[in-house]
Amino acid sequence: LLAAISLTSFSALLLELALTRLFSVVLFYHFAFLAISVALLGLGAGGVFAYLWRNWLARFETRLLAATLSSGNAVAIVLTLLVVLHVPVSLDLSRGNLLHLAAMYLTSAVPFFFTGLIFSVVFAREARQVTRLYGADLLGGAVACLAVVPLLNWLGGPNALLFAAFTSGVAAMVWKRKRPKWERFRIGLDLQGLVPALCFVLIAFNHSGRLFDVIYAKGMFRDRSWVECVKWNAISRVEVDNLGGAKAIVIDADASTYIMNTNPHSWGAEWKKNLMSAPPALANVLRPHGDFAVIGPGGGVDVLRAVANGSPNVTGIEINPIIAD
Repeated sequence: LLAAISLTSFSALLLELALTRLFSVVLFYHFAFLAISVALLGLGAGGVFAYLWRNWLARFETRLLAATLSSGNAVAIVLTLLVVLHVPVSLDLSRGNLLHLAAMYLTSAVPFFFTGLIFSVVFAREARQVTRLYGADLLGGAVACLAVVPLLNWLGGPNALLFAAFTSGVAAMVWKRKRPKWERFRIGLDLQGLVPALCFVLIAFNHSGRLFDVIYAKGMFRDRSWVECVKWNAISRVEVDNLGGAKAIVIDADASTYIMNTNPHSWGAEWKKNLMSAPPALANVLRPHGDFAVIGPGGGVDVLRAVANGSPNVTGIEINPIIAD
């Protein structure tokens, strides 16, 4: 019982935290942290449903109900991922755009509804050991908070959500009571075992990011024909686009910086004119031979300006290791 509670809490907290990273890409930063409100909405709605329909829910045995809801939760997380990746939401004040945003957030609240329903039913029926249950709940959530950064660095944003679905599927298996000996070798007919297995397969096939990836971001369709490289980590989603031979680093499908590919000691007059006419070049004009520290060098435009104007020492300070690599 305690292990099942911990796994359920782990899945819910991992989903909530990973959604903030995914929302930062497909939506905008000021929308991203509404994932917290979505989680609270779903959890609260699950608790209200458990109270209003308590007589109907009383017909179901606790472990069987929790196992079924956990399996449904895993499926709901996968559907949430598909909706978040495929529904375009921009900043237009139009009815269609508001409906898209509402659909995305309401869909994202469904997995938390299942979690809130599970917790409400179990905590109400197992009130005598509520302190242990709450401790297991906090432990699972704490582990998710510690695990979200390495999972995002290793698996990426979409796969982190799939891992939350996988964990919810494993929780369903833990919730379920032991079967009789003659039933233990039935393979392929167990829904609770099939769901996490499918989630694991989806994670394995999506390791390259081609199965589940961003389709719409900031309301615009993302054409992947010019994308050379895509990587995720806990900081951002970074892709390298190649448009007509000009390569650019695009961060969270929004901010971009061009990758400079030229020899700063033998560049032509046109190159120098274009780069040195920008406002940031003022520092290089005032101190053409000074040492420079460039915070956030990106593709290297500011580094190129400094080196080409005679700076003997340029230090680039980049917080995102994907961009630096």
